[in-house]
Amino acid sequence: MTAFQHNQICHFGLDEAPLAPGEVAIAGAGPGDPGLLTLKGGDPFIFGRGGEEAEYLIEHGIGFRVVPGITSASGCSSYAGFPLTHRDYAQSVTFVTGHCKGDRDLELNWAALAVPHHTTVFYMGLANAELIRRELQRHGMPAETPVALVERGTTPEQRHVLATLGELVEVIEREAFRPPTLIVVGEVVSLAETLAPAMTRLARQPDDALASRESVPGRVAL
Repeated sequence: MTAFQHNQICHFGLDEAPLAPGEVAIAGAGPGDPGLLTLKGGDPFIFGRGGEEAEYLIEHGIGFRVVPGITSASGCSSYAGFPLTHRDYAQSVTFVTGHCKGDRDLELNWAALAVPHHTTVFYMGLANAELIRRELQRHGMPAETPVALVERGTTPEQRHVLATLGELVEVIEREAFRPPTLIVVGEVVSLAETLAPAMTRLARQPDDALASRESVPGRVAL
């Protein structure tokens, strides 16, 4: 098991016209100054209930706009130092809810998720970690499959731990993980051991400070 603590700060801005009176914004990550804003922690249309909220607004005759964000799976994996796909490790990725509406049983196509060369990202999956481990292993996924737990990703309080599927529940309990935490399962997670230590820690700075750093040799932005 490998544990990491990050202190990276990013600020974002919305280049949007002001909302009309009575209009609602369903926004992804980033501050704004609209009349009424539903601010999500990632992308509003990926496990953000944005579709349900949009349907409600239509039903009540309220105009709205949707501002896309970066979904947690993408942001958290990047900040934790591993990709979700890689030609040598994972040729596909699946985003899965780990918690059903109304606390219903989590009924997933486990056989499709337990295949090799694939990455599965479980949103809101801490409470069902034992079920996730049991079902993936029951459908053929080895206990040694790498797993990443990313808590409060892309915030100054981010921390992530690399473990294996077989020890998933024990690591969650021992390290006292709390929501919001993503569970990422797949061989590609192992790249964090190589990529994360090599990543330059970046913090957004004023434009003049950034300009002075642009010519620094050896620093590359992907």
